[in-house]
Amino acid sequence: MKEVFIDMLSAVRVIRQLYHELEGDIAIKHGLTNGESSVLAFIHNNPGADTLSDIVYGRRLRKGNVSIAISSLEKKGLLCRKADEKDRRVTHLLPLPAADEFLSELTEATDELCRKVLEGLSPEDVEVLDGFFVKLDENGRKLYGRR
Repeated sequence: MKEVFIDMLSAVRVIRQLYHELEGDIAIKHGLTNGESSVLAFIHNNPGADTLSDIVYGRRLRKGNVSIAISSLEKKGLLCRKADEKDRRVTHLLPLPAADEFLSELTEATDELCRKVLEGLSPEDVEVLDGFFVKLDENGRKLYGRR
């Protein structure tokens, strides 16, 4: 069991590093910092998870760093804040059209990385793998204290 866990951690670590390098290269091309690109990418890839707290939890970043990135993205005209209609204490973050080129390029590159990482797996294998990761995510969230 431990060997499977170590193999899984290694695979996730490698794939995560590949994604962060890809994101970083595209960020540099568009004049964004790692923090700024991380905020935009997270909001884009996680519909409905568009608050500062969502990003802090989802990307495991410090609240202050996320706040700085959000302010910088606002100044660059790439992101805006919108108060929640039902709860004014909640602020949603919305990418603006000026961020579309970055997000489109990131999506295209991510899709290509996904194709390469999953190469050799059948659609059935991918479906089973997805089920495993959904369950691992649920278990991890329980351990982490957030559902």
